Amino acid sequence: HASRSIMGVTDDFVAWCEAKGADLSKVELRDATGSPVTRPVDLILGAEHLGRVDAAIRGRGVFARTAMSKGDVVLSVPYAACIGTEGLRCGAGRDQPPPFEGASAAARLAWTLLSLRSDADWAPYLVALPHSLDTPTSGAWSRKEIAELQAPDVIAAAAMTLARDARSVPMIVARRDGVDEKDAAADERLSADWAWALSCVRSRAIELEYPNGATQSFLVPYVDMLNHAHVDPAVAWTSEDAHRRGHLNRDGPKKTDDDVSVATEDEELQKDLGKVVLIAMRDISEGEEITISYDEGAPTDPFVLHMGFIGGHNPMDSVEIFKSLRAAAAWFANAFRGENGELVVDVAKANVIADQFVKRERATYGGESHHARLGWGGRVSNALVDMFEVFCGQILPGEDPMDVATHAIRVRCEEMLASFPTTAGDDLEALESAGEEMSARQKLATEFRLRKKAILQHMLEGLEATEGAEKEGDEEKEGDEAKGEEKK
Repeated sequence: HASRSIMGVTDDFVAWCEAKGADLSKVELRDATGSPVTRPVDLILGAEHLGRVDAAIRGRGVFARTAMSKGDVVLSVPYAACIGTEGLRCGAGRDQPPPFEGASAAARLAWTLLSLRSDADWAPYLVALPHSLDTPTSGAWSRKEIAELQAPDVIAAAAMTLARDARSVPMIVARRDGVDEKDAAADERLSADWAWALSCVRSRAIELEYPNGATQSFLVPYVDMLNHAHVDPAVAWTSEDAHRRGHLNRDGPKKTDDDVSVATEDEELQKDLGKVVLIAMRDISEGEEITISYDEGAPTDPFVLHMGFIGGHNPMDSVEIFKSLRAAAAWFANAFRGENGELVVDVAKANVIADQFVKRERATYGGESHHARLGWGGRVSNALVDMFEVFCGQILPGEDPMDVATHAIRVRCEEMLASFPTTAGDDLEALESAGEEMSARQKLATEFRLRKKAILQHMLEGLEATEGAEKEGDEEKEGDEAKGEEKK
């Protein structure tokens, strides 16, 4: 039959999903560019011009055909319809060896995806995928355009990703079959295809965590058509078995010691049984766009780097204020010197103290923590503040350590704001006056860096307001005491 295109997704794709066993009876794919969640209300930077790039690239979305209640299964896709890697019993990838030794999970999954481009059975899904991705890590941006992000850690992350991808290209080219090794044009095409596959995986793959602690990453057709929401997403993904056992609730997965259930779920995964399901995390209205959180609790950085959007105000966004706790220790030692400019905090000893706090953080939270980042509302790691308090006790034993530590963070925020090539005001003005000459990449980079500066400014404004209130309280107290003396 003739297929009707829906923002690049065809009826053939939907029919293909259903033929693979997906239950899509409660949902439908539609154009999402005019969806209310395209331009979420931004309470922090509520300017009309923000979010225009997101709105322009949003494209399609998944919408509810009928009203659903919290806890309902919104849709399901069997593992047999998913693309995975070697050992994971998905419909594709189970027998696919890694493309090269030491390949990452993303590279292995990208290699599987790339291998399916000549497989007619998977053509409806591959045709539905974006033909190109315009992100800082897709290879489409120039170095100058990436530099416009202005956040050193984000620029470094993009450079590292691009360098790693570049190192993998010769190994991928070496895997070409039936093509003359000297065919430069074929090599270039394969390099572009490889960049496309990596970008698809980084922007679309989901990860499921199982009760035994294992995680699996794979591509889930149709589920990867849902748009992201930083705040109050409508659904969350989980496995069918985990949902049956009540592992998913609004606060995240529950813990269990039910070894039998764990074994059952692993068996399902290995035998092509089971499904990925989307569960309503709140009531969903008929006709509402169904959103999901791609990476709950993440700052805006990965969304911009790998997916090319910001998504409005992200309450969990943060900015790196130090590369590490060691870097913070060295900065403190140099920033707070004696009257004659001499060091009063021994850098070597400060590094030892920093390492101790890192160990404490790892023991408490497991793995690396964001101990050198500042988030909205002054959210900063206790480890950083506690470490500064230790240093303050060494150099100013008579002062309140918390006050001095807070002052140190204030100084750092001021330094960082002064170090940016443009001010927040410059960025805001550029977005307000942006015309056709300002590219989508420039708009994305400008809004991204503006939001990072806003976090720093918000911290400084909060400190000023607190200090103002404390000063006003002290003055009132002094006035009351003076009145008391006059009465005497």
